[in-house]
Amino acid sequence: MQEAEYTGQSISEYGWRLSGRCCKQTYISESMKRTIIISFFAILHITVAAQAEKHILDFVADSAFSNAGISVCFRNADSGDIIAAYNEDMALGSASVMKLVTTAAALETLGPDFRFITRIAYAGSLDKADSTLHGHILIIGGADPTVLSEYFPDYQPDIIDRWAEAICRAGIKKVNGSVISDARIFDYHPAPGGWNWSDLGNYYGAGAHGICLFDNMYRIHFRTADKGSRPEISGIEPDIPGLILENRLIASGA
Repeated sequence: MQEAEYTGQSISEYGWRLSGRCCKQTYISESMKRTIIISFFAILHITVAAQAEKHILDFVADSAFSNAGISVCFRNADSGDIIAAYNEDMALGSASVMKLVTTAAALETLGPDFRFITRIAYAGSLDKADSTLHGHILIIGGADPTVLSEYFPDYQPDIIDRWAEAICRAGIKKVNGSVISDARIFDYHPAPGGWNWSDLGNYYGAGAHGICLFDNMYRIHFRTADKGSRPEISGIEPDIPGLILENRLIASGA
């Protein structure tokens, strides 16, 4: 991970000078300069910590969290010292805070210029006489989370057409076989065992897969009638051919 470089004016450029009433300059030794600089940052640290503590206390004092369990802890990444905390020993799920750790790990391991790659290939024999592939088209996933994602609407919205064009450029116009997705870059454990069951049905609980389309999520639209009746499934987005749903829902009151 690249470290951020501070390019502002350094403390040494300000200089440190003490003067008496007669404007006589007093020499300050290098050790004294270091002491003053260390003291300055110590005061700055205390000020930041005090402000952080105030923000935390204001946050937990909100009436919306009167019945909530809240645990907050900020530490100095180098020393491990606690900067500000509230119920720091309370064991809670890390939730979205963990994204900071995984993002930092990805930047450190893969680098800021890393790009996900999805490969299109085929297996079998290609009859060039009639451009027929006697075999299978392979979509080899590279864990790209952006493919047809609603969070990246302007990023390659024509990706499926581009895949089809690449297949045509390879001389394939007909396939006597199947389209097979290969997501083996990841194992088949997309969601950690510690996740709450109530989270798995939400959009943020889709998990990580070797191939990801539409954020690996679909929406079910219902048409609800009277209380106690079974809501009618009016649509699925995106449409998934062959998907069979067993509807056990019961409409409740408003």
